Amino acid sequence: MIPEAKDAFRKSLQQGAEEIVASMRALAPVDDGALKASIRWTADTTGKDSKGDEGLRYYIIAGGRGVNYAAYVEFGTQDTPANPFFFPAYRLMRKRVRARVGRTVGKAIRDSFKRGS
Repeated sequence: MIPEAKDAFRKSLQQGAEEIVASMRALAPVDDGALKASIRWTADTTGKDSKGDEGLRYYIIAGGRGVNYAAYVEFGTQDTPANPFFFPAYRLMRKRVRARVGRTVGKAIRDSFKRGS
């Protein structure tokens, strides 16, 4: 992959992850604030693809860090109705993030060819 395109891809994915996390936090129910505070994103750059390039995977996580009930809030239980916050935010933002990534990477590739790299 062209280095400029890879950097553009990484930056636009990070921006998208921040936006999705912000949407999830806005939709998350607040009891003591622990669930909202547990929503975050992380990058997995340890994996290698077939060409040996480091992987560009971003994960959005809700729960952990002492909050082990995020799935129960999202999907509900027998006694508690569902209060979805994770997947509605993801579905709301995914087209926007994909479009931005495509535009940003496309622009980086075009600019790279214009410069003659």
